[in-house]
Amino acid sequence: MTDGDHRLSAPVESPPDIAGRGLWTSAETAEWLMVPERMVRRLVAERRIPYVKVGRYVRFRPQDVMEWRDGQVHPAVVSRRRA
Repeated sequence: MTDGDHRLSAPVESPPDIAGRGLWTSAETAEWLMVPERMVRRLVAERRIPYVKVGRYVRFRPQDVMEWRDGQVHPAVVSRRRA
């Protein structure tokens, strides 16, 4: 590669635009959470993630998903050794 030859790497896909869409699909939710879509479907089946039914379709409100994700944080446990 020469100094004038600037190659860009493949564009990185950003998560779904929250402002641009009212509801996310399972695929968009999985992309934003960085998990397989199958896991999102399992979370829905187990009623462990908030979702909205639109007819027969399952959709997710971005704000609900973000709040749910923030509630999934588990603090580290610091063990103390006795001297």
